[in-house]
Amino acid sequence: MFYEKLKIACAENGTSPTALAKKLCISTGNTGRWERGKVPGGDILQKMAQELGVTTDYLLGIDKPTAPEGELGREVVARAMTEIEGLSDDQVREVIRYAAYIKTRQNE
Repeated sequence: MFYEKLKIACAENGTSPTALAKKLCISTGNTGRWERGKVPGGDILQKMAQELGVTTDYLLGIDKPTAPEGELGREVVARAMTEIEGLSDDQVREVIRYAAYIKTRQNE
């Protein structure tokens, strides 16, 4: 689960698990261990999440996204779709990273 989430988050950030490991000065040999089911320790996991703009819960597969409820929720989703319309893929990824960043600040 961890490695799949890591690959998705890396792809959304235009990188790879190996490139991320290099950027964070982590041995690239770890990527093979992650692919085989190992999970990095808390400090490394936190650094990865911060670099990728996601939560550690997301990387661990325990962050269950929920849709906004009620009429306001539908308005928010519709407004978000309107706002990102016409943006490039990179710009949409930036919006997603910023939203994830705001979520992590909310949990502090």
